Amino acid sequence: MNPVRKRRIAILSSIIVLLLVAIVWGVTHRDTTPVYMGKTAREWFFGPEGHPGRDTTMKKAQVAFGAMGTNCIPFLMEMAKTPETTGNRFYCWVRPKLPIWVQKRIGPAVPAGYVQMIAIWHLRERIANSDFMAREILAMVREFEDDQVRWQAFNAVENLAIRTQNLEGRRAYFLSFLGDPDFRIQVESAILLSNIDNKVTNGVPVLVKALTDNFYSQTLTSRFARTIPVSQVQRMIRSNEKRVYEALQNVSLAAARKVQVPDDSNQ
Repeated sequence: MNPVRKRRIAILSSIIVLLLVAIVWGVTHRDTTPVYMGKTAREWFFGPEGHPGRDTTMKKAQVAFGAMGTNCIPFLMEMAKTPETTGNRFYCWVRPKLPIWVQKRIGPAVPAGYVQMIAIWHLRERIANSDFMAREILAMVREFEDDQVRWQAFNAVENLAIRTQNLEGRRAYFLSFLGDPDFRIQVESAILLSNIDNKVTNGVPVLVKALTDNFYSQTLTSRFARTIPVSQVQRMIRSNEKRVYEALQNVSLAAARKVQVPDDSNQ
């Protein structure tokens, strides 16, 4: 066979193979998320700039997700589980180092943890209607490795955990977070447990530690001291310490007597 003809056949065969691969990829990776006004949930979530955290994008996405109703919840959970990859880490690292003109021509750098937090923010608004996926949503909270993301998720779904489970289920759920790496989650779990069942004393050590180690004083001062008046920070500290002390009183009066009572005079 003529060498030129062989080359043409080889090139044609390669093109056909590539086309077949593209077709298969397109079919298997087709976006099946809900649609609103001609755009998929994914398009609403990331917006025209590809950044889910833009204020305008978030507001428009909220409207779209509200119209989609519960149909968008599986998608938001998928986004909340977005894994971080080596490639994305590298991209987030290298993009800011590129010339401005190059940055303008490529997509934004968005860490997976940020995508997760935005998804949880949207999901929080849908929690009231998400009972049908309660088990999956509650199980998802423990999977977040980042403390801030897990804290946000924990707060977003705590009402779902209380509303959709029986007493035993509620106890088991919040007991499982008493050993969480983030002490904020431990404290909140202990407070909620005191309200759910005051016979459960597992959270007493956590409540005592929160009061005796000046947990809120250190946490809130470091976070808000430069952004809001000191007097307001002090009120926030006293308010949170009062919540902890009342929870401690609810489950163990003996333990409560051994710690200093939060002073309301400064509120």
